[in-house]
Amino acid sequence: MALSIGACDDSDSAQVAIEKATVTLNGLGASGSMPIGNTPDRKSKYQGVIAALTPIAGGESSGSAAAASILVSRGHSGLGEMSAQEAAGAEGRWVAEAAQVASLFDRALSQRATADALASFDPTPQLAEIDDQVRQREAEAGRALAEKQKQLELVNGIRAKADQARAQAQAERRKEAEIRARAQGVSQTAKAQIIEEATEVKRRGDAFEKQAADFDADAAKQAPEVDSLQLVADKLKSQVDLLREARQSHVQRAEASRAQAGIAATEANETFEKVNQSFAALTSGRAAVEEISDSAAKAYQQAIGAAKKAGNSGKDLRSSASIIEGSAQQALGDLLVSRYRSLKAYAVLAGNLARAGKGGVTADSAKAAQDAAGAAKTAAQDAYKAAFELFERGKSGGAASKELNDRLDKLADRLKALSAESDKPAAAPADFDKAAVEKEVRDTLCMVNEKVRNRDFAGAAEFVDARSADDKEIVELMTSALSSGQALSTACKDKLGKDLLTLLDESENPQIKPLGKMLDSFVGSKEIEKANKLDCKTARIEVVSPTQARVFDDPEKPEKTTVVNKVEGKWMSELGATPEEKANLQQAKAMKPLVKGVTDGFKRLADGLNAGKIADAAAFEQEITKEMMMAMMRAGGGGRKPAGGGNGGGGDGGGGGGGGGGG
Repeated sequence: MALSIGACDDSDSAQVAIEKATVTLNGLGASGSMPIGNTPDRKSKYQGVIAALTPIAGGESSGSAAAASILVSRGHSGLGEMSAQEAAGAEGRWVAEAAQVASLFDRALSQRATADALASFDPTPQLAEIDDQVRQREAEAGRALAEKQKQLELVNGIRAKADQARAQAQAERRKEAEIRARAQGVSQTAKAQIIEEATEVKRRGDAFEKQAADFDADAAKQAPEVDSLQLVADKLKSQVDLLREARQSHVQRAEASRAQAGIAATEANETFEKVNQSFAALTSGRAAVEEISDSAAKAYQQAIGAAKKAGNSGKDLRSSASIIEGSAQQALGDLLVSRYRSLKAYAVLAGNLARAGKGGVTADSAKAAQDAAGAAKTAAQDAYKAAFELFERGKSGGAASKELNDRLDKLADRLKALSAESDKPAAAPADFDKAAVEKEVRDTLCMVNEKVRNRDFAGAAEFVDARSADDKEIVELMTSALSSGQALSTACKDKLGKDLLTLLDESENPQIKPLGKMLDSFVGSKEIEKANKLDCKTARIEVVSPTQARVFDDPEKPEKTTVVNKVEGKWMSELGATPEEKANLQQAKAMKPLVKGVTDGFKRLADGLNAGKIADAAAFEQEITKEMMMAMMRAGGGGRKPAGGGNGGGGDGGGGGGGGGGG
């Protein structure tokens, strides 16, 4: 845009200065083209234009003064743009720091909620119920034993009668024998009488034997009831033993919960202390950001003043001056919006800290932060409104163009959106539906468990929240190991008739058997066994917040928990959330070379089996021995047990690990 027309009646020196400044500003991109970066040279050129033309802008010649004022305005806008770029970077960094403090604060709240949940566990009702059941079972067992004793006495009484009848029968048999002995050497008449007498005695003996047999039969009918009552008593005793074990488990859980509550409370206090320190640093760092932002705002204000002066003193440039002034107002508005949004984030954080009584934030200071954000928003709205009016004025002054209409439309949309945006801090977290949250977690837990049972380890691993690149690598590595182990086991079953672990376990080669124990973790058998044992529909879930829960998902370790978080609408298990998991994760990272070597070996063995290159079990034993030795040598020898399955972070997570999502 040439501005020398309005200065035709001025001195040659003013005209030369104006033309020179125009060339300089156009070269700097101040006319609307892409500006060059923030460099000392650029800043000095803007300052040079301002210094050279300010005297002319204040001169008596209206034409030269107006043209010079336009250029001075553009020079100040250029300086404002440079400072605004620095301010945007500073605001961005400051907002990122505020987000980190907010994240730290959320973590502290979660830790405190966990501590409260652990501390609130009271097994007294469960213990009372168990004690009542024990008393009932013991009473029932006592009654069963009493009935058994009565039945035993009945059976013994019947058996005693049988023994008595047999004794009488034996006595009659002896008497019969004695009578028959008298028949020797007597007459036939006497002998006939003796035999008749003996026969009568024999009949009595037969009767006693029949009576004994009847008693034996009756005793045999009654005896099973003794055993039945003993079985009932034994069963009740077994139930009592199980109930007492359950009672002890509740007691131990309560003790463990109290210990864990202390740890969680300590962690929460430590994190809250970090929040206090970080928030103090954030607050003190705001002054430096404000200084840069104020510098930009001052430059834009000076640009606005110079453009306004040009419009007042130069009729021919009034329309152009309005557009330039409007551009400076819009730029000032953009700067103030950036300030408003960063102050709004700070106000939200301050409000949350004030409600929690943390960070040294009072209700008054939180209100002051909210007021500061509101003031920045109001100032931004005023700047946008002023820019809109100035663009309209420039349009009515003959500067209508499609570009100007587009700017008006976009500015109107921006102003509308800003006016609709609430600058109030978020309210304190409301009560939430714990039952609904628990159902979400449980549904995810059941889904992950089903994936594990179906050996879909890659699908289960999608529910593991691995945040760092190293952790993600571990999950991917362990998932690959489990998948390749399953593929090899399937190939063994198809080609050799038995799965991998069975082949290794049944081998008579002393070098092969130990491999089964070592490789058990690589075929997912532990994860599958754990998933089969876990009843996801009854597993205990403790809801901490709308976005976090603790899942008791290990049947072998009923007090061990998996922390699950809702990440972008999906429940996922937090990798390394507990000290034990962190230790397992570090172990898994240390074993990466071995795990990778074993995984690659599995893949080669499966390919060999499927291609028919490994003929039989003997050949397979040779190949797997070679592959595993190679894997251990490449990992540094050592023959250490791999951190697979439940022993490494990827194992619990990649294998589903139970956590609702879960792993």
